[in-house]
Amino acid sequence: MRLPGYADPGPQACPDLQYDYLSDTSRIIPTMPITPQQLEALIQEVELEDPIDFADLPFEEAELRALVANHLCEMTAAMNGFSHEDRHLALLAVAAKLVLENLVLHIQLLRQQGVPISDSAETLLQRLRDRK
Repeated sequence: MRLPGYADPGPQACPDLQYDYLSDTSRIIPTMPITPQQLEALIQEVELEDPIDFADLPFEEAELRALVANHLCEMTAAMNGFSHEDRHLALLAVAAKLVLENLVLHIQLLRQQGVPISDSAETLLQRLRDRK
């Protein structure tokens, strides 16, 4: 996957994010290497392979993408003091939590639709994968 139009944004590219100043060099270090707009474009690119069913939500798809992209950029910027490994682990934990939450919501939706959910977790996951 390539990042559309990605180039090192430099300090001026993310005006809505906070920056840290290195006291010994007075250089500005951006806390997020991607702008929210670039992250939105990545979300759309991923959706080409795995579309999201927005159904009849009372929100615009683009507004929801922008909300999520901004939130994730802010959350990552808040981890600026973390080591690379700790930041990676924190973002992996957030992703795992969101995937689990998505699975639970999907199962709840299937139950509301009267689909029997007495299968093992592996069988259920396979059924969900096959429905795409």
